[in-house]
Amino acid sequence: MLVRFFIFSWWIWFFTFLYFLTIIPYSLLYASFIAVIFTFFVFLFDNNIHYTKRLFIFFFELFILLVNARLHFIVDKKPLTSVNDILFNILLFLIYLIVLHINSKTFYEIYFIDVKKTHYNNTNFIEFIKILLNIK
Repeated sequence: MLVRFFIFSWWIWFFTFLYFLTIIPYSLLYASFIAVIFTFFVFLFDNNIHYTKRLFIFFFELFILLVNARLHFIVDKKPLTSVNDILFNILLFLIYLIVLHINSKTFYEIYFIDVKKTHYNNTNFIEFIKILLNIK
């Protein structure tokens, strides 16, 4: 079973929530932008994953990007390039890679083997949520 902690999007979502609550001052705009692009090219066109899961994942990542953009530009009135936020995003990703390394995992293994194995079961989005929540 794939551990959700090894998925970088979960990190982005968690830190976006902290940013939304103003617990941290750093925007995850850059990481969420890259996540949307990555999701678009790697998962959206993978026909082995049920289309409902592909669409949900893509639109959820897009939603997180829009939340980050709103907080970044409208609420905090930050410029497009904020050095502190860029450094925070890079540092967060480096910490994520170190966590993977400590657990004998690689980015490739997580995203191109484990995640795909998890989603290659031809279940739709609702069935997948039931499996995650252990609902019968």
